Amino acid sequence: MRAVRNDLIAANVLVEQGRMGVIDREESSPVGLPLTDLAYALVDLAAATDGYRDRPAAFVASFSAGGSWASVTHRLIDGAAAAGGLEPPAVKLCLSGAAGGACGSAPPVTAPT
Repeated sequence: MRAVRNDLIAANVLVEQGRMGVIDREESSPVGLPLTDLAYALVDLAAATDGYRDRPAAFVASFSAGGSWASVTHRLIDGAAAAGGLEPPAVKLCLSGAAGGACGSAPPVTAPT
């Protein structure tokens, strides 16, 4: 388990003079699934490419087999998992909720509304 932000979206990231900061941390938690924030940010960026018209569709496009963003999402999550010493398949099962209680008490990443 890791500390997580739980709603890392582009609108909450500020970049100025080569420095980055994150604002609006009301949803943050000291305990959560590894890479939750990366998954949330990737879905947000997928939604941004469509003008934020359909966030649930962006979630499906990011994680479903054959989704238009799935290959990018999985490649980035696999790389981040490997860099953090995590097993990519286990991370994906936890993020999707398919692993049930095996991932601890943190909820899975869900489609934004």
